Amino acid sequence: MKKILQRAKENLTASKLDLGIFISCIIVAGLCITVLAILISRDLTMDNEVVFYETASPTDAPQTTQEITTMTETTTAQQDTTYTYDVMEDGSEVRQTELLQADITAGSSWSANGERYVQYNIVIRNISDHTISGWELVLNFDGTVYVSDSWGGVYTVYDDRILIEPVAYTQELQPGETKETGVILYADQYPDLVKYSIKTEGVSQCVSMEETTAVTVDEPENNVTENTENQGSSEEETTGQAAQDPQKNQTTYTSGSLHVSGTNLYDSQGNIFQIRGVSTHGLSWFPEYVNSEAFASLKSYGVNTIRLALYTSEYNGYCTGGNKQELKDLVKKGVQIATEQGMYVVIDWHVLSEGNPNTYKDDAVKFFDEMSRTFANQTNVLYEICNEPNGGVEWSEIKSYAETVIDVIRNNDANAVIIVGTPTWSQDVDVVSQSPLGSRYSNIMYALHFYAATHKDSIREKLNTAYSRGLPVLVTEFSICDASGNGSLDKESAAEWMNLLNKDGIGYIAWNLSNKDESSSLLKSSCSKTGGFTADDFSQSGQWYFNQLP
Repeated sequence: MKKILQRAKENLTASKLDLGIFISCIIVAGLCITVLAILISRDLTMDNEVVFYETASPTDAPQTTQEITTMTETTTAQQDTTYTYDVMEDGSEVRQTELLQADITAGSSWSANGERYVQYNIVIRNISDHTISGWELVLNFDGTVYVSDSWGGVYTVYDDRILIEPVAYTQELQPGETKETGVILYADQYPDLVKYSIKTEGVSQCVSMEETTAVTVDEPENNVTENTENQGSSEEETTGQAAQDPQKNQTTYTSGSLHVSGTNLYDSQGNIFQIRGVSTHGLSWFPEYVNSEAFASLKSYGVNTIRLALYTSEYNGYCTGGNKQELKDLVKKGVQIATEQGMYVVIDWHVLSEGNPNTYKDDAVKFFDEMSRTFANQTNVLYEICNEPNGGVEWSEIKSYAETVIDVIRNNDANAVIIVGTPTWSQDVDVVSQSPLGSRYSNIMYALHFYAATHKDSIREKLNTAYSRGLPVLVTEFSICDASGNGSLDKESAAEWMNLLNKDGIGYIAWNLSNKDESSSLLKSSCSKTGGFTADDFSQSGQWYFNQLP
């Protein structure tokens, strides 16, 4: 009997062991199936991920990829979601979630190296009543896309989808606050955004682009038309003067919207675009040259850009007693005429005698807000926000001013090229190259000014240093006389400058369109014309300059 009880006990123990093993196997199998289901259901394929960190230029992106271990699940079901719509100024509707809203705009587009590029600008807005910390945005395109450049976020590419996560300064949003991010994409054809999903605080909303017009595309024409129209030309030829052929091919703003990449300015086709311009003198001094005949005449000699110099202080300056409305109207007239002539135009806030651009910062903010709202839909307008900071003003002070004014312009125009003045009468571009504006600012250039008889090897070396460090520079004012705007001409130094600028594809704008009795004036003091200029009307510096233009 004892043996029978012992055997029964052994059999019961074995049965419990087998049952435990069986139950453990079932649990493990269930866990495996769950993990497999999660992996299969992930919305984004992990095999082809490329992580793009916030970067000022494509070369700043890290060369290695980084695995993302957590991934937001996006939803396509919208039955349980209540949406409202914001009606934008252009009449389009932008769908809102209950917490965050994403306004996405397709801006400049161009072709290069067989690829199609487009810049997407994104504004994330907190529409809730509390602070939000952290968000994720997923963009779905109609085909495989690649990132050339990005700012304001960490961009991870999964074939036809991009995950965007915030960086430190775009992470947190107070109620009503907006944060900006953006990316330049390229693909073998125009990369259309199909839908996007935004997630925060565990709530994920998906928006189909078939159901909302949140994305607007202003794609320029694919073909560039060379303008060969003869306007205001002369058949006269004078020895040693500008005997240019006014019917030569000219590059005008039919090159489309301009954009900055690396050290250079590019047109909508992805080609380096070299500005070759003329600046007015102070608009209060010489308003009569803002007319169609004058601009058409300059264009016929190869000029593709007009700079409108609005002095802030001197002689009825905008901030020191000048008639603000009349001056603004004159600027707007100049933009209109340049546009009609197929030319680019720079609106120049001509800081000079006050030295520090912060002196009239409030006026600058209001002025550029109005101008950028007025010309937000034009692709030929550039903004120069402080002509020549001087008097010992540090770059940090200029930088602070620039950030304020740029934000105002960007609120109205996400893509316009903006030019920032540099210390010491816009000469210290080498100093700026050590600490340029942050990478969240795109399409930014930095001004260099020179007068060839005064500024020689030392300033050219500053340019070389800045260029080698990747700083995009535009010469928005120069002449071939001394720094006073008068005195003798130095054509040898001027030739060295032009060789350097042309070698690196750096644009330049000559000072100045007037008949003022000084060496830098492009017209003779005896010339009473305000348009229809012939070669004989040009001063020595004018003859030299127009002979430089291809």
